[in-house]
Amino acid sequence: MDRWRRKIGKLAILLVAVSAAFSAFRADAGELSNAEILRNFDVIAFQNEVRNIPNPRVTKWVRPIRAYKQFDETIAPEMEDFLDKHMRRLADVTGLDIEYVNDAQSANFLIIFTRRADYLPTALKHVKPGERGVPRDIARRLSRTNCLGVFSVRPSNSELEHAVVVIPVDHVLARGLMTRCIVEETTQSLGLPNDSDDANPSVFNDTSRLKDLSAHDLLLLRLLYHPDLEVGTPRRAALLTAARLLPQLRNERAASGDLRRGATLQYPLRR
Repeated sequence: MDRWRRKIGKLAILLVAVSAAFSAFRADAGELSNAEILRNFDVIAFQNEVRNIPNPRVTKWVRPIRAYKQFDETIAPEMEDFLDKHMRRLADVTGLDIEYVNDAQSANFLIIFTRRADYLPTALKHVKPGERGVPRDIARRLSRTNCLGVFSVRPSNSELEHAVVVIPVDHVLARGLMTRCIVEETTQSLGLPNDSDDANPSVFNDTSRLKDLSAHDLLLLRLLYHPDLEVGTPRRAALLTAARLLPQLRNERAASGDLRRGATLQYPLRR
């Protein structure tokens, strides 16, 4: 009897795992409604996990990104190759001009691999608390993070002008988070700074085990960098524009299988 109970218990666990995987597949294949996607875009693009934004606007890169890789701690060659491929994908999805440069002084997008012991001082060296929207208490918040991606905003027009990604190699390798940190922090540094437990499947969900961008995440990037969504647009006007663009973008991606067409949009636009 105990043997059969154990077998039944294992079968139940297997069914739960398969069901969860199937649910994630269904969501990433297009079962999310337009309203759900727009809700996630609102939370992820217009809120911020490290600073309060009283009057949020569209913040994104307009000028070319010149990235510099700084290795205070070495990483495996395949991980550097993964980073390079991911940065090329970000360029393809957003239409941004993204290239590497050979020195940090000419870069506006720093990607630093360091040790956990040097994580905080390295971050504070490049991120100035209290300046350009960076919170003054960021040092306290950093102690609870696995890795960091933060950007500074040009006050005159909400354009992103500088970003820093810091990854403590020993810490993330021990937790199996290297690829996730690379993907999440570099992508958030393009103007999607917040996380949401309601966004699923997504690397912007801290409870998710995803290590790469989902079709949902790629759609959020396409929304943010659509030419009709201009930098500096106030949140409410931006969401109205996004509501118009979303069905169009989903139809364009439907043929490739990214996301099927969604339901009629009925997302409540809060004032």
